[in-house]
Amino acid sequence: MDRLGRVVVPADIRRHLGLREADLLAVHLEDDRIVMTKVGASCAVCGRPDELRAVHTREKHVCRDCIAELGAA
Repeated sequence: MDRLGRVVVPADIRRHLGLREADLLAVHLEDDRIVMTKVGASCAVCGRPDELRAVHTREKHVCRDCIAELGAA
């Protein structure tokens, strides 16, 4: 860990988990351990994780239902 609190995830672990640059990780405590979990993509409008389409250079996702509602508006 560096002086700013940043942690490097080793390359072999990133490959094993399919982590890529800009993936989100949730960090929480379990007893006296720090646990990091990959956060899955979810709709930027409603938050649901299903039937997603990548938008805005694939950094954001919107689900099929929200796309339909936005198109109807």
